[in-house]
Amino acid sequence: MKRERIKYLENIIPDILNRCEIPGLSFGIIHKDELVYSAGFGKASISSNKKIDNNTVYSLGSLTKSFTACGAVLLDQRNIINLDLPIINYYKSLVLKDEDLAKKITFIDLLTHRTGYPRNDQFWAFSTKSRLELINDLKNLDTTQELRSSFIYNNHMYMLAGFLIELIENKTWEKFILDNFLLPLNMCSTGNLNLLKNIDNYASAHQFKDGKLIEFNEFGFGACAPAGSLVSNISDLSKWISLFIQKGEFEGQKILSNSSYQKIFKPYIKSHSKTFSNFKEFDQEFYGLGWRIQKFKNENIFWHGGGTEGFTSFMGIIPEKNYGIIVLANSIKQSIDKDGASIVACYLLDLILSSEFDNWDRKFSDM
Repeated sequence: MKRERIKYLENIIPDILNRCEIPGLSFGIIHKDELVYSAGFGKASISSNKKIDNNTVYSLGSLTKSFTACGAVLLDQRNIINLDLPIINYYKSLVLKDEDLAKKITFIDLLTHRTGYPRNDQFWAFSTKSRLELINDLKNLDTTQELRSSFIYNNHMYMLAGFLIELIENKTWEKFILDNFLLPLNMCSTGNLNLLKNIDNYASAHQFKDGKLIEFNEFGFGACAPAGSLVSNISDLSKWISLFIQKGEFEGQKILSNSSYQKIFKPYIKSHSKTFSNFKEFDQEFYGLGWRIQKFKNENIFWHGGGTEGFTSFMGIIPEKNYGIIVLANSIKQSIDKDGASIVACYLLDLILSSEFDNWDRKFSDM
């Protein structure tokens, strides 16, 4: 990567943020086991002059799913569970409206969004119910597709996967993620929303209301935490990305076996994203375990996006090149044409893979 190309990118990002009405953004580029470049732009909060940097903590949204999925794979690696066995083997009290489905559904089904359940976010968003109460609510919900027949993105199923991890390990999902990933990878600025009480360098949530950008306190994912509750920064997430670039190894320690790595990045089902399906540079997408699998300009990429009430995010890996990228922004996307995190991610992909930049800001704004 030539310095002048990075400089060009740094020069256009403020214009992208302005058009997309995003107060602040951080990005990082990882090569093998090293964060080789990072930068922050704009403000952490519209009510202060606090600047963004690569240690600024953001809400990650659905990037969290890669942690939950990896947790289940780790239990499979330890022969504690079998990802392909029906989950009723681990939770005998599971009751679904379709009794036959309850006997068939597996961890793989939960983690690849192929259960047949519609999204149903209204059943858990802003709820104060416990995980168990939300799991019990499943008995009242209908499926809209046959098991394993189609991809329907579903946060509720990731909550169920996290609940099963809790049940099997006899500890909270939060403690399991801490013990097995955050501590071993020295990710000290990563955790749930409560972590923000103990740090000063965090970005505030922003969204549009009544035609203007406002700052507010996020409610969070509540009991649906395994689907999207984690907060982190570029410095910490670079370690998470490095783990997968290095095919399960971190600082000389083999955390994931080769078999586990292959299971995570296996294309289980055809999927789709509303954002990249609009561009010819991206081909058919598939879903692995907490990661999307696709080609960008004929190069394999593994990626996932995230969105909360007031944040957007993107992380990606280019496995054959041993590179990874992260983009974190502190405003929810109003529409696809103003998805600033994805726009910057496309420029970063071009930075690594192409000799010239496409005009991604124009491609998005023309949608």
